[in-house]
Amino acid sequence: MSEEDYVYVAKIKSTTGLKGWLQVETLTDFLEDRFAPGKQLKLVPPLPLRSGVEIAEVRWKGKNLALRLSDVDTLEEAQLLMGRYLAVSVKEAPKLPENTFYHYQLIGLKVVTTEGQALGEIKEIISNPANDVYLVEDKRQYLIPAISQVVKKVDLDNQQMIIEPLPGLLNED
Repeated sequence: MSEEDYVYVAKIKSTTGLKGWLQVETLTDFLEDRFAPGKQLKLVPPLPLRSGVEIAEVRWKGKNLALRLSDVDTLEEAQLLMGRYLAVSVKEAPKLPENTFYHYQLIGLKVVTTEGQALGEIKEIISNPANDVYLVEDKRQYLIPAISQVVKKVDLDNQQMIIEPLPGLLNED
């Protein structure tokens, strides 16, 4: 399987303590399904001789997650994992409701206005409490809010998102 065959569920942000614990940023809405002792995850990019990991212990503090992986028992071993992603196979990803998409499905989509103006492609998705924001880039950058008043259609077959910009959203100033 290639990297495109995986859905990222967490990013390893830092270590905590001396016994191999990791602070992770969750990238999934299916928290209980993904982060429980015994769950198998892929490490992306993999380490030499190590692509899969198993969750040994989990600690929740509000929405923050600390976990320890099997066979990672020291600060030094944990530091080797910094900046990597934890992922599951696309086949294991739950089916989403209609008009709901995984981030990996949206990254790279061409963005076009309802008037036919090509804006570029989605390079990044910025998660905010109110709504996600798509960073669209070509000759310049646009921040497009992921709200129904703006996003009119997501066409995965044609790799395109059609938007109707709110007044001032695309100002050339």
